[in-house]
Amino acid sequence: LKSQIEAYPWADAVRDATLYSWNGYKQKAWGHDDIKPVSGQGKSWCRLAITMLDSLSTLWVMNLTDEFDEARQWLESNPLPRPGKRGFHSFFEITIRALAGLLSAHVLSGQKVFLETARRVADKMLPAFN
Repeated sequence: LKSQIEAYPWADAVRDATLYSWNGYKQKAWGHDDIKPVSGQGKSWCRLAITMLDSLSTLWVMNLTDEFDEARQWLESNPLPRPGKRGFHSFFEITIRALAGLLSAHVLSGQKVFLETARRVADKMLPAFN
């Protein structure tokens, strides 16, 4: 019990840091894959809002439900993957950040939008196995 009480301020500090990063992403690069560290502009290298997807389980576990719901609402309004040309991208990064983010969000929340999106992304990845 004592160690848990001592951990609360650290957990709050981590939650605050996560919110700081999330709000920066939301303000400067919402819907883009990454945020450029120098210019602060959004960068879209795979056009999957990959930072958002990668953050879903963290938001859920930290009980940042408003932020989780904002991401879910964005995803419902902006179905992924988006149409258009993609080019070559890291299969590994898309697997661990997009698919894992979506599937973990589905397992944690039970919300179908995450599973449906994961299936569409995975379907686009299937040609890599041919």
